Amino acid sequence: MADRYDDDDDRPRRGRKRYDDDDDDVPRGRRSESKKGMSTPLIIGIVFGVLLLCVGLPIGLMIPAISQFRKSASKASDTNDMKQVVIAAHNRHDTVNEFAEGPYSKDVQTQVVNSRLSFRVDLLPYIEQQYLETQFRKGEGWDSAVNRPLGDVVIQSYASTLDPAGTATTRYRGFVGPGTVFEPGKKVRLTDITDGSTNTIYAITADDGVVWSKPDELPFSATGPLPSFGKKAYSGGTNIAMCDGSVKFLRNTTNETVLRALITRNGNEQLPVDW
Repeated sequence: MADRYDDDDDRPRRGRKRYDDDDDDVPRGRRSESKKGMSTPLIIGIVFGVLLLCVGLPIGLMIPAISQFRKSASKASDTNDMKQVVIAAHNRHDTVNEFAEGPYSKDVQTQVVNSRLSFRVDLLPYIEQQYLETQFRKGEGWDSAVNRPLGDVVIQSYASTLDPAGTATTRYRGFVGPGTVFEPGKKVRLTDITDGSTNTIYAITADDGVVWSKPDELPFSATGPLPSFGKKAYSGGTNIAMCDGSVKFLRNTTNETVLRALITRNGNEQLPVDW
């Protein structure tokens, strides 16, 4: 006969083990140890740091690329403006049968050359500035009481992105001297450019700008030193507009002999293919 115990029997029952719920000192089964979690500010700091790394690093890498893109865009804009200037010169040539007679303005009606006013004034009708051209007094200098304020008008085709917006000057300047397109006292036509219009400079982007209505170009001499120009215009060189309307990049390392050949229109020089 099996042993029997009453519920209030003090003897322990085999196979049973009881703990009071209120007894914190005795483990209940297998108690998990308390876990220490990361604080909320620490988590936020880590997430923010990762975001900065993911976003800030690409932006830092993009800054030089953006700067280079802006420079390229500015150079492309200047290239287009120079093309428009040469196209205007060609259109004028079709009208009056000459490129220029020196770097000066010439009254088509009287055929009088004004050495105190730039040839750029004569190009105005061919760059959609005909009204402005009619305001000039062709018999007066660029700095006369009437003409000087007109030279302060900003002409987009003459302005360079190298200068602050609203600057009424031009860096697009020609060479003046024997054998150049702007040879003083010589009426130069396309047929006079025997070296070829693709091999002859019409204008260059110079380091310094001048009032566009002022006949202030770059002096050239076959035996004298070359004028300082274009070394700081763009990184590594400058733009040159050729007489055929093309615009090329002239490197600072270009050989002086090649450069002199490009400046003259009738020297019969042989240019290297990769100048």
